[in-house]
Amino acid sequence: MRYLITGICGLLLASLAVANNAGVDINPSPFAVATNATVTGTQTDGPTGGCSFVEITINADIEGINDLGGGNDQVRFTIFDDGAERAFEVVSVPVGTTEAVEVTLTFEGVIGQGAEGVGVYIMDGPDSDFGQLLFELDPFNPDVVVGTCPGDGLSFRSVPVDSPWALGLLALFLGLVAAGVIRSRA
Repeated sequence: MRYLITGICGLLLASLAVANNAGVDINPSPFAVATNATVTGTQTDGPTGGCSFVEITINADIEGINDLGGGNDQVRFTIFDDGAERAFEVVSVPVGTTEAVEVTLTFEGVIGQGAEGVGVYIMDGPDSDFGQLLFELDPFNPDVVVGTCPGDGLSFRSVPVDSPWALGLLALFLGLVAAGVIRSRA
Protein backbone atom coordinates (compact mmCIF):
# COMPACT_ATOMS: atom_id res chain seq x y z
CA MET A 1 0.00 0.00 0.00
CA ARG A 2 2.88 2.31 0.86
CA TYR A 3 4.42 1.76 -2.58
CA LEU A 4 1.10 2.49 -4.31
CA ILE A 5 0.68 5.86 -2.56
CA THR A 6 4.33 6.74 -3.22
CA GLY A 7 3.94 5.82 -6.89
CA ILE A 8 0.77 7.93 -7.32
CA CYS A 9 2.41 10.94 -5.64
CA GLY A 10 5.47 10.53 -7.86
CA LEU A 11 3.31 10.47 -11.01
CA LEU A 12 1.42 13.57 -9.93
CA LEU A 13 4.61 15.50 -9.17
CA ALA A 14 6.17 14.39 -12.47
CA SER A 15 3.13 15.53 -14.43
CA LEU A 16 3.32 18.93 -12.75
CA ALA A 17 7.00 19.24 -13.65
CA VAL A 18 6.32 18.35 -17.31
CA ALA A 19 3.41 20.79 -17.50
CA ASN A 20 5.57 23.57 -16.09
CA ASN A 21 8.42 22.92 -18.54
CA ALA A 22 6.23 23.86 -21.49
CA GLY A 23 7.63 27.41 -21.34
CA VAL A 24 4.19 28.98 -21.04
CA ASP A 25 3.26 31.11 -18.06
CA ILE A 26 -0.18 29.77 -17.23
CA ASN A 27 -1.09 32.44 -14.70
CA PRO A 28 -0.54 36.12 -15.46
CA SER A 29 1.09 38.28 -12.83
CA PRO A 30 -1.21 38.33 -9.79
CA PHE A 31 -0.10 41.84 -8.90
CA ALA A 32 -1.57 45.22 -9.72
CA VAL A 33 0.30 47.36 -12.24
CA ALA A 34 1.35 50.97 -11.62
CA THR A 35 2.33 53.12 -14.64
CA ASN A 36 2.91 56.82 -15.32
CA ALA A 37 3.77 57.52 -11.68
CA THR A 38 4.76 61.08 -10.77
CA VAL A 39 5.67 62.48 -7.37
CA THR A 40 5.54 66.11 -6.20
CA GLY A 41 5.78 67.56 -2.74
CA THR A 42 6.78 70.26 -0.31
CA GLN A 43 8.31 70.43 3.12
CA THR A 44 6.83 73.40 4.98
CA ASP A 45 9.33 74.66 7.49
CA GLY A 46 7.53 76.81 10.05
CA PRO A 47 9.19 79.52 12.14
CA THR A 48 10.75 78.69 15.51
CA GLY A 49 7.97 77.43 17.75
CA GLY A 50 5.66 76.98 14.76
CA CYS A 51 4.72 73.74 13.14
CA SER A 52 6.35 72.06 10.17
CA PHE A 53 4.95 69.37 7.89
CA VAL A 54 5.69 67.39 4.74
CA GLU A 55 3.05 66.96 2.02
CA ILE A 56 3.64 64.61 -0.92
CA THR A 57 1.28 63.95 -3.84
CA ILE A 58 1.57 60.75 -5.88
CA ASN A 59 -0.22 60.36 -9.23
CA ALA A 60 -0.29 56.97 -10.98
CA ASP A 61 -2.37 54.84 -13.33
CA ILE A 62 -3.26 51.68 -11.38
CA GLU A 63 -4.53 48.54 -13.12
CA GLY A 64 -6.49 46.21 -10.84
CA ILE A 65 -5.56 42.56 -11.45
CA ASN A 66 -5.77 40.60 -8.18
CA ASP A 67 -9.20 40.33 -6.53
CA LEU A 68 -8.51 41.00 -2.85
CA GLY A 69 -12.19 41.16 -1.93
CA GLY A 70 -15.35 42.60 -3.43
CA GLY A 71 -13.90 42.57 -6.95
CA ASN A 72 -11.23 45.11 -6.01
CA ASP A 73 -7.46 45.09 -6.00
CA GLN A 74 -5.84 47.02 -3.15
CA VAL A 75 -2.72 49.15 -3.55
CA ARG A 76 -0.80 50.86 -0.73
CA PHE A 77 0.77 54.30 -1.26
CA THR A 78 3.33 54.94 1.47
CA ILE A 79 6.06 57.35 2.60
CA PHE A 80 9.08 56.15 4.61
CA ASP A 81 11.55 58.44 6.36
CA ASP A 82 14.70 57.05 7.99
CA GLY A 83 13.29 53.51 8.02
CA ALA A 84 9.93 54.41 9.58
CA GLU A 85 6.61 54.58 7.75
CA ARG A 86 5.35 58.15 8.25
CA ALA A 87 2.12 58.13 6.20
CA PHE A 88 0.14 55.76 3.97
CA GLU A 89 -3.16 55.29 2.19
CA VAL A 90 -4.71 52.13 0.73
CA VAL A 91 -6.65 52.58 -2.52
CA SER A 92 -9.07 50.05 -4.04
CA VAL A 93 -9.22 49.67 -7.83
CA PRO A 94 -11.82 47.41 -9.52
CA VAL A 95 -10.27 44.31 -11.09
CA GLY A 96 -10.00 44.57 -14.86
CA THR A 97 -9.91 48.38 -14.94
CA THR A 98 -7.19 51.01 -14.96
CA GLU A 99 -7.81 54.15 -12.93
CA ALA A 100 -5.85 57.39 -12.57
CA VAL A 101 -5.24 57.70 -8.83
CA GLU A 102 -4.04 60.76 -6.91
CA VAL A 103 -3.01 60.37 -3.29
CA THR A 104 -1.76 63.15 -1.01
CA LEU A 105 0.12 62.04 2.09
CA THR A 106 1.06 64.41 4.93
CA PHE A 107 3.01 64.04 8.13
CA GLU A 108 4.06 66.53 10.83
CA GLY A 109 7.64 67.57 11.32
CA VAL A 110 10.50 67.78 8.89
CA ILE A 111 12.38 65.08 7.00
CA GLY A 112 14.84 63.23 9.23
CA GLN A 113 18.58 63.65 8.76
CA GLY A 114 19.49 59.94 8.96
CA ALA A 115 19.16 59.37 5.21
CA GLU A 116 18.64 61.72 2.29
CA GLY A 117 15.02 62.61 1.53
CA VAL A 118 12.09 60.21 1.92
CA GLY A 119 11.15 56.97 0.19
CA VAL A 120 7.96 56.98 -1.89
CA TYR A 121 6.52 53.52 -2.59
CA ILE A 122 3.49 51.98 -4.24
CA MET A 123 2.95 48.37 -3.12
CA ASP A 124 0.51 45.65 -4.07
CA GLY A 125 -1.85 44.79 -1.24
CA PRO A 126 -2.94 46.63 1.89
CA ASP A 127 0.06 45.66 4.05
CA SER A 128 3.48 47.29 4.29
CA ASP A 129 5.42 44.04 4.00
CA PHE A 130 7.28 45.02 0.81
CA GLY A 131 5.99 41.84 -0.83
CA GLN A 132 5.68 43.35 -4.31
CA LEU A 133 6.85 46.88 -5.09
CA LEU A 134 5.00 48.45 -8.00
CA PHE A 135 6.85 51.79 -7.84
CA GLU A 136 9.79 53.12 -5.84
CA LEU A 137 11.37 56.57 -5.66
CA ASP A 138 14.04 56.70 -2.96
CA PRO A 139 15.32 59.25 -2.20
CA PHE A 140 12.76 61.93 -3.01
CA ASN A 141 13.59 65.45 -1.85
CA PRO A 142 10.53 67.73 -1.75
CA ASP A 143 10.83 71.48 -2.25
CA VAL A 144 11.35 73.35 1.04
CA VAL A 145 8.99 76.30 1.58
CA VAL A 146 8.62 78.67 4.54
CA GLY A 147 5.13 78.92 5.93
CA THR A 148 2.71 78.04 8.67
CA CYS A 149 0.39 75.13 9.25
CA PRO A 150 -3.25 75.33 8.16
CA GLY A 151 -5.43 76.77 10.91
CA ASP A 152 -2.70 78.92 12.43
CA GLY A 153 -4.85 82.04 11.94
CA LEU A 154 -5.82 82.21 15.63
CA SER A 155 -3.06 82.87 18.07
CA PHE A 156 -3.49 83.42 21.78
CA ARG A 157 -1.13 85.75 23.56
CA SER A 158 -0.48 86.01 27.24
CA VAL A 159 -1.23 89.23 29.10
CA PRO A 160 1.93 91.31 29.33
CA VAL A 161 2.58 91.61 33.07
CA ASP A 162 6.11 92.91 32.89
CA SER A 163 5.19 96.57 32.43
CA PRO A 164 4.48 98.91 35.42
CA TRP A 165 1.07 99.86 34.00
CA ALA A 166 -0.04 96.22 33.65
CA LEU A 167 1.14 95.40 37.18
CA GLY A 168 -0.64 98.47 38.58
CA LEU A 169 -3.92 97.66 36.83
CA LEU A 170 -3.71 94.04 37.96
CA ALA A 171 -3.10 95.13 41.57
CA LEU A 172 -6.04 97.59 41.37
CA PHE A 173 -8.33 94.86 40.00
CA LEU A 174 -7.34 92.39 42.72
CA GLY A 175 -7.81 95.09 45.39
CA LEU A 176 -11.36 95.80 44.16
CA VAL A 177 -12.22 92.10 44.16
CA ALA A 178 -10.83 91.69 47.68
CA ALA A 179 -12.78 94.75 48.89
CA GLY A 180 -15.98 93.34 47.40
CA VAL A 181 -15.47 89.97 49.07
CA ILE A 182 -14.73 91.56 52.47
CA ARG A 183 -17.76 93.86 52.20
CA SER A 184 -20.09 90.99 51.25
CA ARG A 185 -19.07 89.01 54.37
CA ALA A 186 -19.59 91.90 56.71
